[in-house]
Amino acid sequence: TRCHHRVSSCVLLTLTTMPLMKQLHILISVLLICFFVTSLKAEDELPSIEAIKDRITQTLSLIKNLQVEEKTVKRQRDYVREDDIYQMNRESTWTLTSDLKRHYVSTGESLNFNKEGATKVPYKAELAYDGTIARSIRYLSRNLTRPFAGQVDDYPTTHTMNPMKLTVFWEGKKTLLDIISQRPYHVIANEEIYGRDAYVMIGDPIDRDGWHWNHRIHFDMELGTQLKVAYVMKRPDAEDWIEYATWSGLDHEEVIPGVWLPKKYRYYSFTVKEDGSPIELFGGMIGSFSNWKVNQDIPADRFTMIFPDNLPVNDQRPKQNGRLMSKDEIKQLNAEAKQLGIRN
Repeated sequence: TRCHHRVSSCVLLTLTTMPLMKQLHILISVLLICFFVTSLKAEDELPSIEAIKDRITQTLSLIKNLQVEEKTVKRQRDYVREDDIYQMNRESTWTLTSDLKRHYVSTGESLNFNKEGATKVPYKAELAYDGTIARSIRYLSRNLTRPFAGQVDDYPTTHTMNPMKLTVFWEGKKTLLDIISQRPYHVIANEEIYGRDAYVMIGDPIDRDGWHWNHRIHFDMELGTQLKVAYVMKRPDAEDWIEYATWSGLDHEEVIPGVWLPKKYRYYSFTVKEDGSPIELFGGMIGSFSNWKVNQDIPADRFTMIFPDNLPVNDQRPKQNGRLMSKDEIKQLNAEAKQLGIRN
């Protein structure tokens, strides 16, 4: 600035009238002051964690529900022959709400594992989660129009990428705001990632089983959404964190004013070995989203499911151990699903 230029000129003019050693001492002092001021400026440019919480809250307030179509290439390591990695293609349609209900239908390929390796088979699954019970149906691989087995759980399990994980709604029953509020988080850096400026957040570590566990989150203040989330771990005496699972959203588009959603995504999980050898890819997904819809009308029964007659249904809820449900229990579940659809 003009003021800085005048100060610099005065310093140079003064230096020329002083002995050499004194000139060097003053010059070093000026450089240290400049470095200190620059460091303060860089630190001041980082937003507070409260500012990021406010930005997340703003995005959350704009979204009531989301619908999207997904295409993904899924890679999975063989559980038995660990050197083999298989690739599957999936297509899914999703409906998700701000109170974390969800519904999806997914078709494509799955794997049947045996001691010789794995074989690809046709795949179709449907899941409906009403916020309390997750109901799902797998279809027969040789006839995808025929239901094969049902399942109930208190939490929805997905076998493709949950689009919510690529927004401020995070996953499960928690939003990104919940995650960074449940223990202290800190904004530690401003980094460029995928061509965007993002602020890096990390929480106070959780100490468990001789490891420190944490989340490292890249958040875009302009778009109001996360760009990358990494699950990280390290030994207490180690300096660097190890990423053992990451997911990222890329190439965002503004679907409605203020709501930016990704067109592409990446997900990777890694195996971290105790002996310190290099981590290995365990599995991952690379995919794309299309036809995002935000805050559209949704049929009342979208998040419920009626199990067909005579379909075996396993109960995966806590303390049920995957037991086969009786016909009367399934009948009661179906009655509750019908009532829930009417209430919604």
